[in-house]
Formats: sequence, C-alpha cells, structure tokens
Amino acid sequence: MRGALLAVVVCSFGALAEEDAGVVAVEPVAVPIAAPVAAVTPTPLLAPIAPGASVLDTVLQFARPYITFKPTIIASGSAVESYSQPNATAITAAANPVIATLPADPRLTFQIAQSRTGIWFNEKGALRGVVEIDFIDFAKASPTVASLPRLRLARIEWAPTEKFTLVAGQDWDLHGPINPHGSNMVGARFLSGNVGFMRQQVKALGRVGDFELAAAVGMEGVNATAKDSAFELSAVPTFAVRASWLVAKGRVGVSALGTSLRFGAGTPAERRTLAGGVTAFADVTFGRTNLRGELSMGQNMANIGLLSLGFGGAKDVAEWGGFLSARHGFTDMHFVYATAGLMRVLNRDAVRPSYAYASVPADGSLPALSSAAIAGTGPGLLHNAGVTLGYELRLSKNLAFLLEGFYLWSEHKLDPIDQARGGIEPIRQALGGELAAVVTF
Repeated sequence: MRGALLAVVVCSFGALAEEDAGVVAVEPVAVPIAAPVAAVTPTPLLAPIAPGASVLDTVLQFARPYITFKPTIIASGSAVESYSQPNATAITAAANPVIATLPADPRLTFQIAQSRTGIWFNEKGALRGVVEIDFIDFAKASPTVASLPRLRLARIEWAPTEKFTLVAGQDWDLHGPINPHGSNMVGARFLSGNVGFMRQQVKALGRVGDFELAAAVGMEGVNATAKDSAFELSAVPTFAVRASWLVAKGRVGVSALGTSLRFGAGTPAERRTLAGGVTAFADVTFGRTNLRGELSMGQNMANIGLLSLGFGGAKDVAEWGGFLSARHGFTDMHFVYATAGLMRVLNRDAVRPSYAYASVPADGSLPALSSAAIAGTGPGLLHNAGVTLGYELRLSKNLAFLLEGFYLWSEHKLDPIDQARGGIEPIRQALGGELAAVVTF
C-alpha cells in the first residue's frame, strides 16, 4: 500500500487516497530513487529504530493499530438493497420489489457497521503486513449488538527494493483499482460501474520510469461453504495484469483479469467458458479538483468475485459500464463531490432472477411473495445506475462530516411467476440521503 493505511483511511474523506470510502483502492507502488539502478541497495527487512525513541514509539513502529468510526443515518423514500439483500447497510441498488418489505414505503436506519479497525506490522520495513476487519453483514438490516467482525485485509508485503514489491494474501484486486468519492464506503458504486473488489492472490508490482507494471495470480471466487465447489474443482486460478502511467498527481492505465470458469461440474451440462474483463481507469488531480473513473466490459465477471452484474449459468452474460467521480475542495475545510455510475447487461435473456420460490402450490395458485428468498444466482439486475451528490465538512484530519444525497435506477429480472402475477414493476427508483461522521485514529 502507498504509505500507512491510517493515512489512506483519513484521506478517503479529506485528501484523496483510499478504497471503499470513495477513494483509490491502492496497492503498494514502488517509489523512484535518484541513484542509478546499479546503486540500489536492499531495503532493511525491519524498520530501523530512531535514536532516542521511547518504548511506546518503538512498539507502535512494529505494531501500529488504527481505527475509523462511521456512525451514519440513512433515509430513503422507497426500498433500497445492499448486494441483493433488502436493506441499507451498504446501498448498491433500488430494491427488488419481490424481496423488499413494502417496497414503495419510506424508511430510516442508523448504521455503524462500516466502521473498521486494523493493525500494521513493521509498516516502514521491507517485510510488512496488515490485518483489517469491519462489521458489515448484508443479511442484517440494523443489527446493533448483533454485528460480527468481517475480515477485509490480511496480507504480507516484501519490498526488496524501492521499485519492486511482492504481495500475498487477501487484498484489493489488481483489476479495477479505482473507487469513487463518497460516504458509502462499502457500497462505493459497486454493481453500477465500479467492478473491482477483494481477492486471495499473489501480486507482483514494479516500476519502470513513469510506468507501473503489475501481475497477479488469485483464487477464482469466494466459497463460504464446507464443501469444495466449482471454484476449487476448476483448478484454474485467475490471472490479472495492469499497466499504469504514473502522472504527477495520479495514474492512468488499463487492467485485465480472466480465468477458465467451470459450470455444472459433474453434470451432463458441464462446460468451461471464459470469465473476466478489461478496464480502463484514471485518477488525476488538477489543482483542488480530483477526477476518478473506470470503464469496463467483460462476461461472467460477477461469477469470479468482481462486483458487477454479469453472472453466467447455462449462458454467458456479457456487460459493460463504468463510473465518473469528481471532488473539489473550496478550502481545506469545505468539499463537494459527485459520482455517476452505470452497469448494463448486453444479453438480457441470459440473466436469472436473484431470488426463487422454495415451492409452488400444486393447485396452480401463485406462491406468496413472502416465500421468495435470495437464490445465489447473481444480482439479477438488467441494468443499474446511480448518482450521488455530497458535501464534506472536514474539521481536522481526524474528524469529518458528510451529507450525501443519492438517486438509484435499477431494473430487476423477475421470475416468470411474478411476470404472470402482474402489478409488479421490475424498474425501480429510489431517492434518499445519508449523514455520516468519520472519526479516524
């Protein structure tokens, strides 16, 4: 990572630098040195102890904790969803009308689960590591004391020189490295133009002049069950590459990620197909204005852990989309930001609903809407768009308040049962806002 993760989290609402918070999902990047290549000396494995350092400073140098608190109030005029779950824990779309409770009614929630904490180990040495958790559970609408820790980052880094770094563990994907500005640190325009997420992987990053070149090998996807699934049985990892031009205050580049995905393992319908995509990205600053954006296209990207709409099955699902995000600081205290994003499926007939009914009455009557449940068949969205407009009041490097409004426009794929039922509109819109405080230590 570029510098300390605490600085990254702080900058996510003040300066310009992190991941979920509306900032860059940064990976470690080597810093150029003035001396000739032949004069490069290895970086010490352990950071040197400063002369006269206190015991506390010495301990913190090798194990530095950090934390971000984010109490948030969220209101919307109609139902919203967070990664297909009908709640506002990390809003990604207007809610599916079949799954949501009273989808046309307004709602209000208080949240703290996007808060996070972690520890950097030997942060300034050549061999370093970080562990970070937050408390998000998308299956819990307003959990309070029922929140549970969720592992976000767990990686080690080895930088034998200042121009080359190896990274292993659970970390931000090499592909799609930019995130938009905004208060919704975990939603972050995912499923509406922002595709990159986290992956267990091994990454290599190097710098040649003003260019960063990187490659990674990683796990195909996430399997939280006890049994091996198609991801493990595929026996093929993901392969990613990225090339960035490091401009004065940012970067511009392209990235790609792909693998051979195994569908229907062990069945007569078993097949292999390509899953992955390509992304062009930019993060540049002009004076007090920062611009960030991505443009992506691919197929079956949601099957391999990217936060997009294309979730293939019997048929491949192709898609395209992207986002553009801007942030301007009038002073060091007052900032405004805006983000617009869109993701659209190209072959609509291949998309499956995100839900299913456990059983259908034998007498031919329609099952109750309340019996529908998330089916694990992907986001079930044909297109998803979102716009945010926000104001940030930054009182210090440790304290900021954000007021943000959002508008969502989402089209859901309905089960044939609900298409026949009538009266259920697949295109949903939601207007709302959130007020958050961000406190970092």
